[in-house]
Amino acid sequence: MPRGNPENLVSNSDRTPEERRKNAQKAGRASGRKRRKIKAAKEYMKMLIGLPLDASQRNLAKYMSEAGIDEQDQNQLSLMLMSLMKQAQKGNIKSAELVLQLVGEMPASKTEITGADGAPLIPERPPLYDLSKLSHEELTSLARDAFKEDKGGEEN
Repeated sequence: MPRGNPENLVSNSDRTPEERRKNAQKAGRASGRKRRKIKAAKEYMKMLIGLPLDASQRNLAKYMSEAGIDEQDQNQLSLMLMSLMKQAQKGNIKSAELVLQLVGEMPASKTEITGADGAPLIPERPPLYDLSKLSHEELTSLARDAFKEDKGGEEN
């Protein structure tokens, strides 16, 4: 919903080509600034999750080593993943789903909408034509007829 006074809004169709061009340039610049800002945030986050464990987290280093995580791989990301795994083990459903999703084991979900009688609201339709029972000659004839219709009845 527009802010301010909607009566002051001017449609693009009422603007001159020069005004539209200037507005498009402003929008393009703003879009570029936003994209650069998002890219920088992603780069900062990648840098942050790669940082080594700090002194207050060193007690977890032994636990990580026992879990088989090499010392050079003990960083903020591995700590987050271990914390996620602990939460999943404690019964946090969202954490468990994320762990399964990360390792590619999340089952695909399929929702079927049914009516009061339990029958699907949108029943599966049989194919319009079952071509599997047709012979090679019948298929060739169908294709030839369809080609004739496309060409306006002429055959080359």
